[in-house]
Amino acid sequence: MSKYEKINLTLCKLKEKLGIKENVKVRLKPFKRKIASVSLRKNTIYLNSEVIQRLTDKELEYIIAHELLHLKYGVFHTKEFENELKKLFDKNLELRILKRILKKK
Repeated sequence: MSKYEKINLTLCKLKEKLGIKENVKVRLKPFKRKIASVSLRKNTIYLNSEVIQRLTDKELEYIIAHELLHLKYGVFHTKEFENELKKLFDKNLELRILKRILKKK
């Protein structure tokens, strides 16, 4: 399975789990300083095309879930946003991802 197919499968699974019914697009693009971003207006998640290749499946799932939660709750990390993320993932996963990505630069 290609990385892009994995991304779309992960997106569908997480949308269902998070109760997101809207159509959400995923685009890959090179970023200099970001792992991912989201456009609330376009319902589009942008993943760093260079970093995404180095992520494990669990890390990729975390990044996509994080961005989907922005679509659900808005741009800020509200208490609801944080609580839902904590239900899905270990609280230190984001820090481990950042350390690993920064180490490989």
